[in-house]
Amino acid sequence: MLRGSLFATARRAFSVSAAARAVKVGDVAPHFQLVNTQFKTVKLEDFLGKKTVFAFYPAAFSGSEKSGCELQLCSLKPIAEKGITVLGVSSDFVFAQKAWKAKLELPFELVSDHKLDMSMKYVGAIDLGTFLDKAGVSQHLGSYMASARGVVAIDERGKVIFTWVGKDENGALHPGKPVDMAGLKKALGI
Repeated sequence: MLRGSLFATARRAFSVSAAARAVKVGDVAPHFQLVNTQFKTVKLEDFLGKKTVFAFYPAAFSGSEKSGCELQLCSLKPIAEKGITVLGVSSDFVFAQKAWKAKLELPFELVSDHKLDMSMKYVGAIDLGTFLDKAGVSQHLGSYMASARGVVAIDERGKVIFTWVGKDENGALHPGKPVDMAGLKKALGI
């Protein structure tokens, strides 16, 4: 039992410290290299020269049209249709990302951050399993780490112009909070 509680403490510290390192407006966007649904490598340099929105979400095939990850990604369709590049990021494997992109008919690419490397640099990670267990949605999923819900926008030079991470009233990461779309659109000038 002691060993399990030590791991739980480490996971909580992992989530909190990750959020503390999230990028801030004015920062240069950190480098990343991930695989998209076409099994092609994408990296930060591919997005320089255009405004880009990185949408971090905890899990594919979650939420609905009115809440959660599905709402988050579908609400970005009009932004993509205005010519802004959008990239969805989660820890789901490429196969799940590809199927979910097709289901939602997304006009933008999704990438697999299965090691949470990009998520940790940009928005942090959350113990989604423990969150869902405590909410009564699941049992025994504790320690399932996922990207925190967040959005980061960069300008053409790769400088962060907007950042939002889902948090509750106490400042703890919360995967169920809706994205500040008005703030995002203002930062993008649309």
